Amino acid sequence: MTDNDDSSHAQKFEKIRLTYLDIKGLAEPIRLALYIGGIDFEDERISYSEIAKRRSSGLLPGGQVPVIRLEDGSVHSQSGAILRWAGRVTGIDTDTESGQHCGLVLDNIHEDLSEIIMHLRPQWYGHSIGRSPSTGELLVPLNSEQKISVTDALNSDILPTMFQRLESRLGDKPFLCGKTLTTADLKYYVIASGIIDGTFCRGINNSVLSRYPKLISLNQRIACHAKVQEWNSLFNIRPRDRIVCIGDVHGHVDKLEKLINRLETKLGESSFHQCTLVFLGDLCDRGPDTKRTIEYIIDLRDRRAEGKTRIICGNHDMPHRGRVRNST
Repeated sequence: MTDNDDSSHAQKFEKIRLTYLDIKGLAEPIRLALYIGGIDFEDERISYSEIAKRRSSGLLPGGQVPVIRLEDGSVHSQSGAILRWAGRVTGIDTDTESGQHCGLVLDNIHEDLSEIIMHLRPQWYGHSIGRSPSTGELLVPLNSEQKISVTDALNSDILPTMFQRLESRLGDKPFLCGKTLTTADLKYYVIASGIIDGTFCRGINNSVLSRYPKLISLNQRIACHAKVQEWNSLFNIRPRDRIVCIGDVHGHVDKLEKLINRLETKLGESSFHQCTLVFLGDLCDRGPDTKRTIEYIIDLRDRRAEGKTRIICGNHDMPHRGRVRNST
């Protein structure tokens, strides 16, 4: 896929919700695929404690995240399966010139990238086989000497070899499967960019990738994709660092309520309640219902975390400053 928005391929869904931690990790390729493909979805980011609650309540089919809830209410797990599903329904994994799926080549590269992630798990967790599928607890911890050995093996042998093979697969093609971007490229991009900036897995030296210029160029090419840039600038912000500003409500409480509902759906309920919401004044006058507008904003503030809703008094609000002052 080129920088053109190919959302015409997308099937229309409502209320899709992708749930994961507030990190890139295994869900970021899925987020990117859905966004590039033009599918509106709720990007729900939750804590480890919330994962534990949902696991014990039987809400996570595989006991872990990511999970995706579709428009029919069904919930599905396994990051690789969800990513490939996203590639199919958006059309990202379709060769737009021939109309044929990348097929075996695409699946091969997905498996190669999944193998890289599998090798990184002991480095991530400090345990040899990761988490228990029933409780989520880490199993079979590595001692200090074993941790050093794992890091050395990854940096000196495993990752350089796997990236060398991946570069050979890439060859002189612009993307891993050919002329167009696929979900395999998105999966690679999240791994590669995280290794380069040190955020994907602690202890991994970026030299495991920097010696392969074609892969570095591929990473840069994906990063320059218009929709990837847009996603990174608009949505890839930690929820607690996001500031949402709303101005000139002017008594239009019904429009304000619709806007808040859209923000909550777009950002996800958890992310919305973590962001700082700032009303930039002129809540009152002109519109049909100043009183209900003020009451709605005060109620919204009281339902959100303390200090997460700020209200600035504008010139149209001055006649109502008693109510507005009590809400700040």
